[in-house]
Amino acid sequence: RRAPTTRRSATRLSAALKAEDHRKPPPPVRAVMGLPAWVPATFGALAIVCGAFGSHGLKNKVDAYKIDVWNTAAHYHLVHSVALLGLHVLDKVQGPKASRVGLASKLIVTGTLLFSGSLYFMVLTDIKKVGIITPIGGVFLIAGWIAMAL
Repeated sequence: RRAPTTRRSATRLSAALKAEDHRKPPPPVRAVMGLPAWVPATFGALAIVCGAFGSHGLKNKVDAYKIDVWNTAAHYHLVHSVALLGLHVLDKVQGPKASRVGLASKLIVTGTLLFSGSLYFMVLTDIKKVGIITPIGGVFLIAGWIAMAL
């Protein structure tokens, strides 16, 4: 024979069980977090804008050498935007297994900002001393590609 339960204790038990049903499990902890989708998308959009500005906005304002420098910056900018998009997809597909995605993404973002950014800046301002930053950006880009391979 079961022990009699009071109506009050049955109500408490029912309320407790309902409260537990509404709890969501915590999200899984990610070992590595890659970049959110807006980062490669923004980088890509800015690369297109910069490329168009170089082709149309700078056309009669700077010499052919500076246009070539600008085009190099825009080209590297766009290529590495696509690489970031690939890393974002890889991070979503492999999840925590993609151990170097976060590192590679950060290296490529930094490298692109330093490499392309310094070239854009030099063309717009004629401050040639900024050119010392460009190879540092290149090293970051190379390190990003190496990190992808690991």
